[in-house]
Amino acid sequence: MANPFSRVLREYPTAEEIANRIAAGVSPNYRGDYRLARNRPADISPNQNCSVWITGLPADVTYNQLLGSIRATGRVWATVITPPTGRYHTAAAKITFFSAVAAQTLLARANAPGYGLFVGGVQVTVRQDRNPVADAQDPPDHTRCLTISGPPDIITEEYLTNYFSRAFVYEIDEIICLVKGGAINVFEWRFGSYRCQAQWAWRNIREDEYLRQRGVRVKFEPDPCDS
Repeated sequence: MANPFSRVLREYPTAEEIANRIAAGVSPNYRGDYRLARNRPADISPNQNCSVWITGLPADVTYNQLLGSIRATGRVWATVITPPTGRYHTAAAKITFFSAVAAQTLLARANAPGYGLFVGGVQVTVRQDRNPVADAQDPPDHTRCLTISGPPDIITEEYLTNYFSRAFVYEIDEIICLVKGGAINVFEWRFGSYRCQAQWAWRNIREDEYLRQRGVRVKFEPDPCDS
């Protein structure tokens, strides 16, 4: 399970960790979990690649700005934003979709004459990511978006933020309060990724005995990037 200590290892790797990344076929600077099969380069053709690499993003781009610019493509499996470093004054991002069709849709749209992808008012460059990823095998209703409902004393933004932060590392696209007050609160949590974020939040809540006893419910919702 991801935690702040694993994030430190990913961002400040030891020499042994760098060697392990290279042996796994990923970049020494890779910050994901290369031990997961879908995080390693797949032996597939370019049109089967689910990942795109986006450059020229605003230096302070947020997950909400980036993901909010993507619509009618497909479910997002993972998003990683790389802030400006060294001689680069703009940010970059890798987005991996559940399917190659979604990635190809975004690529075609972003590179079509008269179209393009704009993030934070800036037109960005979208191309195939050099580390190909094959289609995900997760259930078709699983997404990076969850609705969480339960008693108002525990289903609050503060409680859930603390709860998730103790269990895993995550990024947020958007938190939407759907119902507040009365007998129940309902929040929609749009994580930056399904991988190890919404995926684990869903599992943790379902397996938490205390939350089950309190009547907390969680379910997946459609990804706005797919609509």
